This record gives sequence, structure tokens and C-alpha cells, in this order.
Amino acid sequence: MAAPNIDSEYRSFGPGIKVAVIGAGICNYPSERPSVSDSPSILPSDATEGQLLVGSNNQRVHLIESKSRTDLELAFAPPSACYPGLTTNIPTNLMFASLKPWIEHTDDYVGHSAVEQYLQELSQTSGVNDVTIYKTRVEDARKIEDGKGWRLRTITLDESSTSNRVIERAWDFDALVVASGHYNLAHVPNIPGLSELKTHFPDRIIHSKEYREAETYKGKSVFIVGGGVSAMDIGREITNFAKSITQSTRSGEFDLPEVLLTKRINRVGGVSQLSVDPKYDGHSLRSNESIPAKIYLQDGTELQDIDRIILATGYLNSYPFLPHLHSDDTCADEVGDDIIIGAKGDMVHNLHKDVFYIEDPSLAFVGVPYHVVTFSTYDYQAQVVAQVFSGKSRLPTRAAMKSEYDERVKTRGHGRRFQSLMDVDLEIDIHCYISSHCFMVEKPLPEIGVLVKAPAFRPFLIQLF
Repeated sequence: MAAPNIDSEYRSFGPGIKVAVIGAGICNYPSERPSVSDSPSILPSDATEGQLLVGSNNQRVHLIESKSRTDLELAFAPPSACYPGLTTNIPTNLMFASLKPWIEHTDDYVGHSAVEQYLQELSQTSGVNDVTIYKTRVEDARKIEDGKGWRLRTITLDESSTSNRVIERAWDFDALVVASGHYNLAHVPNIPGLSELKTHFPDRIIHSKEYREAETYKGKSVFIVGGGVSAMDIGREITNFAKSITQSTRSGEFDLPEVLLTKRINRVGGVSQLSVDPKYDGHSLRSNESIPAKIYLQDGTELQDIDRIILATGYLNSYPFLPHLHSDDTCADEVGDDIIIGAKGDMVHNLHKDVFYIEDPSLAFVGVPYHVVTFSTYDYQAQVVAQVFSGKSRLPTRAAMKSEYDERVKTRGHGRRFQSLMDVDLEIDIHCYISSHCFMVEKPLPEIGVLVKAPAFRPFLIQLF
């Protein structure tokens, strides 16, 4: 089966192309290999932990107002969603990058510190560190007026100074890869009364991104909102400390089955409303005092005497450095070809194979799909981006990509399900797509990760989800 030729309206990619990569996680490492061995030049930057790029630029230095140096550093390198007890939920023999396997005899499931070490070593051996500048925010990225490239505006915290000095730069690139991950913008559900409750008791209500230590919940009655992996894992962690744990779920498509919960967790239905006790006088709560409020469930049940509330309600897709491709007041059915993020933020629109922006494939994304073997899946995506941008592979025509995308919308619908690869056959099909004839590659991509492990991977995924 021959792959279609690309439209003449698309500019050619090839050797010498300058590519900026926004992201500092696993998504950017596989795409670095061509910059070491041949081309293109793919240079990482990061919007949260602060990585930058090299190349021609204009810059100026100025001071910014901040209460303290610590606050400023947090703005350039905010805490991640990782907590001390976090471990991988995918075996390491499936979760690795093609540039570096795990060392022999690594446990199937490891803590996040082991993953951090793996990524740091990968960064060093692959040469990523050599093209990385930390403590940098990508403030804006948009096409240059002539339409032939991308201009990025970045702010870097000057670590050579103890003052609040930052370096603002402008950079020009031929193409842009967004690999900034999922876990940045926390999704806070629009539950009546939640905002008021958070205002009164800010320390008693957190998103799972803020969760850290299980001991914090010793002797407490904890109410967890959400039915996914974070809700299950946090519930498991605090089981031996909390006085009681109640988990609320709407029985959504991606909720994990109740059988996976520990016996001490009581699962209930969705929340319809939260209400502060009208007798509450505004005093600061004592450590042993419950939240003076009631939780009303959708089945009419009322709960009270809750000490802590954890919102394990996931994350929204957000790329604040691409504001011209966002439309916060446009629902999914009305999103046009020039928008990637709509009002709900629960999917990334108008991407070919969840990677290339159909309207302008000089913008690519790595790491968009959910419910995947992350390292292997994103490794494939990054390799494809490198193949296309180096001119070794060609995309289908714009019309063909648009037609395929529209058909997928009809089949899967809008929303998070659109980019969920929980369907095993779909994931294997995508890997086959990437690694074989549908992209015109001169050399087949290495059969790593899930493709090789597909027979064993299928029952594992079914068991996991």
C-alpha cells in the first residue's frame, strides 16, 4: 500500500531545519536522536520546568516584581504532581525509550525517583542536556508574519543573580513540537457550592496534584472525588492512616472498577451539591474539627463530618503559549479548523493521528493520547515527528488528513474518549500505522515497546483498565 503524496501547499521539511521542542519529559527524548546523528536540529524547551533552546535570538534583561526569590523560582519551576509514594502502574519492560533500556533486573514497578534517574541518565547520554537551558517559561509561540516559521518569546530566570532578574528572549524556528505533558492544569469540577467551600476552608480541599504525604490524613475522614487512577492510588496510600475513606464517582466511562479499591474505601455516587453549615461563624477550624458542611449525593444521600476533601478529577489540556489556538467559549461541535483547544479542554482538536496540526503540520504534538503505555507510545510519536521534519517521511495530503480526522470524530465523538487509546486494537493499530507503510519512511522504525509486546500487552491492558 503506497502512502499518499503531500500537498504542494505544505512546505518541505528537510536537513538543517530548526525545531523547538517545548517539554522536559519523556516526550522530547526520542526526538533528540536525529539532532545527534544527522538532522533535523530538535531543541528542547519547557514551559513549566524551564528548558530553552539555542539559535539566533534577541534578548533583554529586566527586573520583575515578586514577594520573594522563592516565589519567583516556584513560578519558573512549579512542583509536579509526583508524591513520595508514587510508583509506575505499567511494567518497566513495556515502559522505556528506544534510546535507552532500563538496566537489567529492574523491578517491574518502580518509584518516581527511579523514573527521574532514568530520564536524567537518558538526557545525559542522548545529548539533550547540551541543548537545554532550565528555569525558563515559554510565554508565547506563534507564526511569523511571513508564515514561514515560528517566533517564540521566552523568559528565563537569571540564576547568576540573587535579584529578581529575568532574561527575555525572542527566537525564530522553522517548526515547533509541543511535548509538555498532561499534568499541568488541574480540572476542578463545577459542583455547586465547591467554590464557596474552598474559599472558607482552602487547606481542607485540594486537588490530587497537591497531594503529598499519607500521614497528613492520619485519623481523618477523607472524601475523594473521582474514579480514576489517582483516586485509587491516593485511597490506597492513605488506607492505613485515615479514619474513613469515601470515594465519589459518577460511574463514568474511565472509572476503575470497584474491585480494585481497598476494602476500607466506601464507593458512593456522584456529588450534586456542597453546602456550608449556615451556623458556621467564620472561625478558623481546629485541627481536630471537621469541615462544617454537608455533601449531597445525586441519590439523595447526605454526608457530613468530613475532615478533608481531595479532588482526583484529572487535568485539562492547555497550551497557554498558543493563545491564538484556544477558544474558551467555543463548544466542541463548533470548533473550527483553526482551534486546538475548545471550551471544555478535554481534547486536542484538529490533529492528524494526535500528532500533526492539520492546518499547519509545522506544529506537532507528542504525548497527547491517554490510557497508553506512555514511554513506548510517545517514543513512536517522537520518532515520526523526527522522520517527517527531517524530510525522510511524508504526511498525507491535507484533504486526506482532514477526512480521516472527521471520520474519527464521527466514530469516537468529541471529548476525552477521542484521544483515549483504552481500546487495545486501536492502540496496536496506531503503532502499526506509525511503524509501517502509512508513513513513507526510508527505514522501518525499530519495533520496540508495545508493538513487540503486543500479545502480552493485550491481557495486561484489559486487566489494568
